[in-house]
Amino acid sequence: MVARASAPMDAIKVAPTAAFKPISTKDFMANADKLFEKLYEQAVDLTRASNAQIPDIVWKKYNEGDNKIFAKWLAKTFDATNKKQINELLKSDKVFNSQATQFVRNFEKILNGVEQTNDSDKVKTALLKTDLGIIYTAIHKNV
Repeated sequence: MVARASAPMDAIKVAPTAAFKPISTKDFMANADKLFEKLYEQAVDLTRASNAQIPDIVWKKYNEGDNKIFAKWLAKTFDATNKKQINELLKSDKVFNSQATQFVRNFEKILNGVEQTNDSDKVKTALLKTDLGIIYTAIHKNV
């Protein structure tokens, strides 16, 4: 027996539209908090994978509970580093590339969520200016 479609083909030619209302920026930020925490954890792994000389003060602050210190330090490092050096590291170091890929994927989950907010352009611009955004901008084109 052959199954037949119950709706005429003309009825399904148009893709369904999203019926969701935009969410407030406040609600989005509350929901994205876990992803931000994960990105801060990944910044530690990304920093280690970069084989950079991590100053003792960074480790000290991290051990004292500053979970954002590696993102801050890595963003400053990437901002000062030649983009060509970052690209070469992404191509030559599989561990660094893997960590960078995971970071990019998680940051893009946040960016996709931003599209649902009522101030998406402002929120996206603000996110890309953060330490996490600077890291993302430095690595996303080559991952």
